[in-house]
Amino acid sequence: MSRSRLSIGVIDDAGFSLGGEGVFGKEVYAELLSRINEDILGNKVTRILLGRGSSGKVRNIEGLQTPIIRAVYDKKIIESLKDIIRENDLELLHVNILNPRYVNPLIKIRKDTSVPIVLTMHSWYYLCPTGWKIKHPEMMMCRVKAPSMSCFKCINSMHETYGLSYTSLTKGLFQVFMLQRLAKASDALISPSKTFRKHVAEELGITPYYIPNPINPEILSKYTTGGKVRASKGYVLFIGRLEYEKGAHLLPIIAEKIKPIEIHVAGKGRLENYLKEKSRKINNLIFHGYVDEITKEKLYSYSSVVIVPSIWMEMFGFVVVEAFLYRKPVVAFEGLGGPSELIEESNGGVLVKPYDLASFIKAIKELVINEKKALNKGLNGYKWILDNLNPAKIGEKIERVYTSIVKLV
Repeated sequence: MSRSRLSIGVIDDAGFSLGGEGVFGKEVYAELLSRINEDILGNKVTRILLGRGSSGKVRNIEGLQTPIIRAVYDKKIIESLKDIIRENDLELLHVNILNPRYVNPLIKIRKDTSVPIVLTMHSWYYLCPTGWKIKHPEMMMCRVKAPSMSCFKCINSMHETYGLSYTSLTKGLFQVFMLQRLAKASDALISPSKTFRKHVAEELGITPYYIPNPINPEILSKYTTGGKVRASKGYVLFIGRLEYEKGAHLLPIIAEKIKPIEIHVAGKGRLENYLKEKSRKINNLIFHGYVDEITKEKLYSYSSVVIVPSIWMEMFGFVVVEAFLYRKPVVAFEGLGGPSELIEESNGGVLVKPYDLASFIKAIKELVINEKKALNKGLNGYKWILDNLNPAKIGEKIERVYTSIVKLV
């Protein structure tokens, strides 16, 4: 007998999208999760966006506009969610949020309706007020359980080093407190990172399920059914958010050290103008800014190596997955969360000691020069994502989480 169909509410506070300007991994995950439920598991999905920006089949709930009140008790969101649950006979809520203002409404909903919550944890903000989980200024993995006095030392150092505002950094303390409340109130947790899963178990006493993020099935289908794979042009690619945590400030240094090899940079963020200015002075630093999907595909396809010089603890690493899809090897720092895990498990690139820029640059040069090694590494990554990140396999794992808390016929 086939199982009964579940009616599920997928809740996000950023959006549901597979691409476009300003779309990051969290929004992609929300949409892919919805499609896996609909197309693979056969569930009925109601997409619910907490905040602005809804379109199409997404139910949008804005809530109250008074900052202090809405952070404590947003009756508007609570009542709206209850209406949606009742109208759609929702049996389970799969939540993917980072904004602390939505925590109390969700906990209230769980208590009042008895509808179970599955929470995907997509940020180190669940454990660290800066979201980096890197001790500053020492630049090493932080082992401190937040909040603590060490957090304030870290916050001050990051303010002085990166110019991050005290306001945004100290808000992280409240965010940690609230997100941990939600984690403890949820019926099941999902972590896309093994490293993060371990820390959650140690610091919160709860062990999440480890389920890596799926890859877009449309792109996957394209590159497994005769999609064109172009010969590389011998350049290095950085693509993603142009922020300090992503290591974007290191790109001019890397460019100087790998001359005459070109490094192409695509993305947007706070360091956009800085990199644009540097590209005028460093002739092998090619700045593209934000690019559309067609240009993005060409940049990946013609590159020899993709670099992820992130200096924080990443949760997953969508750029690594995309690079593997194009059969490109990736260079990253070892032990810093998602990208490191993906490369280590797949043997799809080279990992170097954290913050060892000389070794990082050496690894880039070796892969550009040794085309056979680069091709083999890229192929390893490609095969790994086919075996481990295809939507059907991820769907099986997600369904096991659901069946652990909702009995299916």
